Parts: sequence; structure tokens; C-alpha cells
Amino acid sequence: MSSKQIDFERKMQFLKKVRENKDILFGAFSEKLRKQDKVNKWKEMAEVAKTDKDWTYVRDTIWQNLKKTAMLKIDNAKKTGTGGMGTLTEVHNMVLEIIGKESPVMCGLGVAE
Repeated sequence: MSSKQIDFERKMQFLKKVRENKDILFGAFSEKLRKQDKVNKWKEMAEVAKTDKDWTYVRDTIWQNLKKTAMLKIDNAKKTGTGGMGTLTEVHNMVLEIIGKESPVMCGLGVAE
């Protein structure tokens, strides 16, 4: 298996785990969801990512870079008029599924500039 394929498999495994736990990872704090719950879940994500970095690196760098790459791809597709769906990879689609196509990240806040 090539290193690119291994990288793809690792990303997809990581993203599937993030998708399964997105309510905890990205949910609002409440009586049922505490900071420590999120920290513990991000520590699990770090194990899935199989990195020697700590959980904050996984949350603040690995996840953010995957999200940023997907968003750039979508923005570029909107600018060029391709609509984005033909140019997105499986990784990009998984990120979109996690953040939600109706989220403010995708649609904007709907306020005048």
C-alpha cells in the first residue's frame, strides 16, 4: 500500500471517529457536557490519529487543517461556478458531513456586510 493510501485511510478513520463523536467534540457546554468530557474525547481522537502530538494538536491543527482545506475547496468551486460537488474528495465530503451543510461555517451568518 502506498504512503498516500495509508494517509487517506488514516484520515478517513479519524474523520469517521470525529463524526461519531461530533456532539461531544463540538457541542455547547451544559450540565451534561463538561469541559473534561470534551478533553477526554479529544484525547481519544489523538489516539485514532496515531500521532505523537497531544490532543490539543489534534484539535487545533489536524482537525482545523482538514476543515480549512475542505472550505477552501468549496469556496474555490463557488467562485469558479463548478458548484463544488464535482471537485470534492471523500475526505472533503466527510468534513462537510461533520460540520453540516447548513452550518454558519458553510452558509455564512446571514448578516449584511
